[in-house]
Amino acid sequence: MDKLTNKCNFVITQLYKIHLDRLEDGMTLSRSKKFGSAKSINENFFIDWDLDTLCECINELDEQGLLTVFYASDKPMRVSLKNQAIFTMENLHKKNIQSVIKELTKLKTLISF
Repeated sequence: MDKLTNKCNFVITQLYKIHLDRLEDGMTLSRSKKFGSAKSINENFFIDWDLDTLCECINELDEQGLLTVFYASDKPMRVSLKNQAIFTMENLHKKNIQSVIKELTKLKTLISF
């Protein structure tokens, strides 16, 4: 995660937390990694964020090989976590939700909107 901006690091960490929450709630692994469009992600999980900023982070995370993104009209229409992202986050946090929350809190203080 060293090659990511704080905002993009926050996005991937938040998506990973949502993935863990979904698994805990009984969702299948394949479904828990899927998040829909950037607009849907913005409306459901990043309410305070500007959609363009979120799209920039999604694009960066796609370029870094952490997200699978399908585009339509140059907009992220289907976004999902790649196994590499889950593997990386598991190694950082050991599936410990408190560790993930602590990281999100730290990153949030570093981000200006």
